Amino acid sequence: MNAKSSSLKPFGFIMLFGGALLLLFAVQDFFAQSNGLSEQEIEIFLKTANNQPGENTTTEDFMEFQNEVQASHAWQLRAIGLVITGLGLGLGATFCFKGQLPGLKIAGVTSGIGLITSVWASMSIKSLAQAHLGANLHLTYSIWVFLFGGCHAFFVAIASYGIISHHSEVEIVFDSEAELGA
Repeated sequence: MNAKSSSLKPFGFIMLFGGALLLLFAVQDFFAQSNGLSEQEIEIFLKTANNQPGENTTTEDFMEFQNEVQASHAWQLRAIGLVITGLGLGLGATFCFKGQLPGLKIAGVTSGIGLITSVWASMSIKSLAQAHLGANLHLTYSIWVFLFGGCHAFFVAIASYGIISHHSEVEIVFDSEAELGA
């Protein structure tokens, strides 16, 4: 059974790195919910977006967008989902480093919760972006929906694969131990 416990360690490394990354995104979303960008920061941010071909976004449009997203608490909801997933992945990784299967189960459940909350909040942000921002920034917020959905779905898949893989390895060991004993 020692081979089984070491087979969970690669999952632990992936989950630890992913959890840390999602926690960094959560900090950014909490900051956006509580403070937002100043007018100067918005102007700097819009310089790049408005240099692209397509509809430009004014500072006032972005301020209105930012205020509506803050009023809807979409950044806060997404940040909570990211924190749940990030902490779940970190906790799951520690279990995996110890060779314990519950780590993958924790990671799978928390990633599922994060998938629902992050995609729901990101879709809300995207719809507000569509209403207030130019095409370039709307595309950016659309990409965030796929990014967060993809990250969370990846971690659900990794946890599921690890659980299935671990169970099949346990069955192989038990079958080979039964053959040796016979």
